[in-house]
Amino acid sequence: MSDSRYENLWNIVVGYFHEDYDLFGRDVFEIMAYHKSVSDEANRKLAMEEIEKFKSENQGNIDAAFRDEFGDRLDFRAWGYATTASFLDELKRLLQE
Repeated sequence: MSDSRYENLWNIVVGYFHEDYDLFGRDVFEIMAYHKSVSDEANRKLAMEEIEKFKSENQGNIDAAFRDEFGDRLDFRAWGYATTASFLDELKRLLQE
């Protein structure tokens, strides 16, 4: 469990996007599909709210804030996303589907 103010988002980022990510899928789409299959709607809704809260609270330094909050183990560029914001937007979109 995390001490993060963004607990549901933390559980996604740290819990699924790590060196053993392939346990959950080959790409972001499969990983998030797996997450959705094992999480409830309330937690997914909270994660979407936390994405917006994180983006809003860290507008001026979102990249540094992301590293500070979630560590530097996740390189979203390696997953095909140019920015932290685009990665978070994609997670939110996939949570909504």
